[in-house]
Amino acid sequence: MWGYLRNIISLFVLAPTIFRRVKRQQKFVENILETLPDTYKHIPDNEDIRKIKLYGISIPALMGEAFCSFCNVPYSEKERSAITYFAMLTGPFDDLFDRHEMTDAQISHLLEMHQTDNAQGKLLQYFFRKGMETAAQTEHAKQTAMRVFAAQSAARVQKSAITDTDILKQLSYEKGGASMLFYR
Repeated sequence: MWGYLRNIISLFVLAPTIFRRVKRQQKFVENILETLPDTYKHIPDNEDIRKIKLYGISIPALMGEAFCSFCNVPYSEKERSAITYFAMLTGPFDDLFDRHEMTDAQISHLLEMHQTDNAQGKLLQYFFRKGMETAAQTEHAKQTAMRVFAAQSAARVQKSAITDTDILKQLSYEKGGASMLFYR
């Protein structure tokens, strides 16, 4: 009982700090979207924008800040920028599998930065390129991006009639774990 109350009190103490971080990140993402080159401005539809903002705000504001707090290091603008761009590509990346039903080979080509006529692919490549420009460890970012791709590809079976919760849990853990490492 006391532990529960202590957690509730801690949440109220942290709430203003979390709110400030989210508001700061919201401005950061809005600035990125406002300065998006004209060649990319027409690509996102309302659903894309919603996902770009959702991931672009929540992941850096919560997870990025938490990583830095746990490591006791300051959250630099360079790191915030890299995490933000990587987070912003999450929605368009997921949609390549779900909404656009691209094959693994097509998505792999996008991640290898081959030219594409696919509008979603161009946006994904833009965010990935911008994230790589500011990432501290570019090789690590590339490797973990490929791990996210492999986990997302393996998770295609979630659309099938699989009801084995152990398999579904494992797929979810792999996708989430790979993504956590990618944002780091």
